[in-house]
Amino acid sequence: MIKMDNLIKKALTILLIILTLVSCKQNEVNGIIIGRTLYENQSLSENRKLRKLIRQTLNKDEKSLSLLNNFWCGGGAGCYDLGFIITQIIYKLGEQEFIKMANKLDNKELTRLEDFIRVGLEYGDNDRFREMGKKEIENVYRFLKSRKEIKLEETYNEEDFPVNEYLVDELKPIRENFKRINTITNWSFIDKKELWETTEGGEAKFYYQKGKLEKIVTKHFGETFQALAEYYLNNEQISFVFEKYYNYNRPIYYDTTKMRENNDNVFFDLDLSVVIEERSYFENGTLIHKLESQDCGAPFADDYLLEEQERIKTNFEKLIELVKRE
Repeated sequence: MIKMDNLIKKALTILLIILTLVSCKQNEVNGIIIGRTLYENQSLSENRKLRKLIRQTLNKDEKSLSLLNNFWCGGGAGCYDLGFIITQIIYKLGEQEFIKMANKLDNKELTRLEDFIRVGLEYGDNDRFREMGKKEIENVYRFLKSRKEIKLEETYNEEDFPVNEYLVDELKPIRENFKRINTITNWSFIDKKELWETTEGGEAKFYYQKGKLEKIVTKHFGETFQALAEYYLNNEQISFVFEKYYNYNRPIYYDTTKMRENNDNVFFDLDLSVVIEERSYFENGTLIHKLESQDCGAPFADDYLLEEQERIKTNFEKLIELVKRE
């Protein structure tokens, strides 16, 4: 009889624990609904993590959007529910604010995000949100499409060829050093840092080979541009800098509605956006030559080179300070 009582007590204790855990789970956060399949198949810790990510994303935290986009959803209907969560967040924040956050994601993450939005609109279990989605998320889709077509990729396995006979001998070792670094495939260490010099932020990557810093690559994102800068070093000094800019004709979210609101006659159009490339050549810390994609390759005036030298070296020194702080 005593053994039976103990078994009953244990069973009741286990049942109480289960009920407690289930009761602590929540299927709504700040008005964002967590779908049934995702909710019922979550542990308490997973539910808490998801709720935290939803709250932080609603507070416009870019890292949380990335983590939410990669949150484990179990496949099938659970992922439809996660997609529905993301579409609800878009409605809560508004398309413009959501685009600003999503602009920090890479193309792989954007593809995943697009898939979640698509299934969230298709299978979300709230009719009001689903009907809104087909009309209200147009700008987000335009942004996703545009970002996929905008490719500012790091340079790899390329050579810098002369465009004229100017300073051929002086530039030869700079070009050879660029080619050497540019063909390295297995780096000893790559350090990443966040950058917040623009409204949308960016990142810097520091490439080391056998303990020696060889290259720094920065990416900056803004509402009207993307910028990529590659710094190639020789004996810890700048040797070559390759900069690429993608300047949009208008902000990505600037659609025909925004155009009319601002009495404008132009909206965002990828075909009207411009890519600019600049190549800067340094010898013993001095900028000796510069090429820009929008000019014919003729030498620039000395005062312009001095201004560009100051700009580039200032940016470079700020980056070096980031790794010196460690």
